[in-house]
Amino acid sequence: VTVNTLLKDEELVKAEEKIVQAHNLGVDAFIVQDFFFGKALKEKYPALTMHLSTQAGVCNTFYAKMAKEAGYSRVVLARELPLAQIAAISKIIETEVFVQGAMCTSFSGHCYFSSFVGANSGNRGRCKQPCRKKYSFHGKNFHTEPCYAISLADLSVGEEIHKLVEAGVTSFKIEGRMRREEYTSSATKYVKTLLEGSGADRSEISRIYNRGDYTSGYFFGQDKNLISSNIQNHKGVKIGTIAELRGKKLFVRSRHNPENGDGFKIVRDGKEVGGAVYHKEEIKPFGFYVSGSGNITVGDEVYITTDVALCREVLSQKRYLPVEIIASVTAEGATATFTAENVSVTVESKDVFPAQNAPLTKADFTEQMKKTAGLPVLLTKCRGKVAEGLFMTKSAVNALRREGYDQLFAAIRNQKPIAKIELKPQPIQEEKQRGVSSSKLRFAVISDTFAFNLTPFEKLIFAPKNYHDKTEIDAFFAQTETFIGEKYLYLPPYFTDQDAETIYPYVKRFDGLFSEGLYGAELGKRLKKAVFFGAETNLFNLPSVQATKAFGLGDITLSKELSEEEIKAIGEKDAFVSTLGTIKLMQLCYCPFGKNCKTCKAEDVFIMKDEEGREFPVRRYSLNGCRFEVFNNAKQLPKEYCANNLVSFLGMTEEEKDFTANNLTRISALRTAWKRTTGGHLMRGVE
Repeated sequence: VTVNTLLKDEELVKAEEKIVQAHNLGVDAFIVQDFFFGKALKEKYPALTMHLSTQAGVCNTFYAKMAKEAGYSRVVLARELPLAQIAAISKIIETEVFVQGAMCTSFSGHCYFSSFVGANSGNRGRCKQPCRKKYSFHGKNFHTEPCYAISLADLSVGEEIHKLVEAGVTSFKIEGRMRREEYTSSATKYVKTLLEGSGADRSEISRIYNRGDYTSGYFFGQDKNLISSNIQNHKGVKIGTIAELRGKKLFVRSRHNPENGDGFKIVRDGKEVGGAVYHKEEIKPFGFYVSGSGNITVGDEVYITTDVALCREVLSQKRYLPVEIIASVTAEGATATFTAENVSVTVESKDVFPAQNAPLTKADFTEQMKKTAGLPVLLTKCRGKVAEGLFMTKSAVNALRREGYDQLFAAIRNQKPIAKIELKPQPIQEEKQRGVSSSKLRFAVISDTFAFNLTPFEKLIFAPKNYHDKTEIDAFFAQTETFIGEKYLYLPPYFTDQDAETIYPYVKRFDGLFSEGLYGAELGKRLKKAVFFGAETNLFNLPSVQATKAFGLGDITLSKELSEEEIKAIGEKDAFVSTLGTIKLMQLCYCPFGKNCKTCKAEDVFIMKDEEGREFPVRRYSLNGCRFEVFNNAKQLPKEYCANNLVSFLGMTEEEKDFTANNLTRISALRTAWKRTTGGHLMRGVE
């Protein structure tokens, strides 16, 4: 059962109650996003089996070790990991990876696009998928035409799944949320056939749902099909071409035998130009007519997207439980033994009487016992015996049969005994700290350059443009030589073991690590460095906040999706809050330009524009390959500051940084200078 959304304080008790109830009903494991919530439940109820969700963003061995020590038995890995990193983590803890289904464009659990643009948080299960819309990129030296620029194709690992087996993966995940049951059935059958090595064919699933002709994802480097830029949603499979236009009637030259209700997508040069449906139109030897609409011309390709016959066939493939029944009726009563999966139960009935008129026949008794009443069972044997001169009513025979199935299903369920647990009362919460730690406001700033006025800040957080560039690292320390506060190295949410090796040579020069992932706790402990947790660690409730303090590492930042009232309710007076500057919406772990590095003209900061003309700054940085951060089109500006304020200069121009630093406490001046501002979630929070 998934519990992979972030939980607010007032929801924790109810969530715990539901989890205990579900466990006692036989649930094998719970998939959670909130690391500390799952850890606390495991400590309180050791019988629970906890898996850490892909939304938690497990991407390195540091986080895997933390998960194991916290009581998790399995981690569902971030989709972005390469094969070598998966193998390393699989040596520490059980791993589960996605092998089929939809792909998120942002790093798992760190997408705030839907949250800030449309007030629907992906971390709360409400993502509206703005990544599936059209965008264009614009810089000083380049621009692209509008397309589905950040919409990823569906994942389908295919035969390469055996390399994941060799890497030590325990479980394979099929992403089927919001998909039709035909897709779920076909996808499951396809992956199962792959694992059995019996010659899997992807044609069936391609006709049922196929976004972008599939990608193998990140396992073996960025796949050329990763981005489905031309066609959104289901593309289908090509079955023919448009050979004739007759008004709204189109003749499709094809060998496909259409059925009423078949749907088609019309494509030209790889892009969708129209659609069509077959409504019992004329069929000819070399094709058939359909009713279509769109900018369609002769020669356009026709892809089938709804194959009625195939869907009917797939849905007809049911999975049944093979059952044997041996039953008899004697003067002492009726008995029936039900057997399935090496489990047998015997039920009895005393509702047997001497026959007054027509006695019960063997044929009638057996026929009644054969009925399944819609249960998912397949009778492989049903043998009945009836002694002469006896009678049972049909209702009595039916009751015997129903009791047999009830006991059989219960026995199968109970083959693995459930260690039932009792719900423990919640402890009385200690009085929360309130107010501010001092009358002075505190500011920490994230930036990639520091030529601005540093006086207002107590902490500097350096996010290099190139983590490999020693010259850039040296330049940071030269720029901040006279700064008397603390200096932190920014660690992004997606951070692999290879990335850790990159920073080892110079990390000792920093006072600590600013980590956007909880993995920073383990990394900081190994490096003996203070750790400042960023807003993307998604600390969403008081227990999680208190749990981070147990690490004894350093400062924390509360989730940027909390409202001011929710922050006050948490009452952690020393916690930082994201209040000012750029708001990161997404962390892209792939190149949106297809990794054409030799011809790439993208600057370090450029613009992503949507169809309404809204402009979202994009920042590129290098850490074992280029990565891209997408920022909100409006800068965050509070009505008033919190006690401890985290400021982001990432994606800003040097002029904007300088003006902001010099006018940090003059909110009205910043409002006048910035074209677009928002209070973020401080004003509204998320549902």
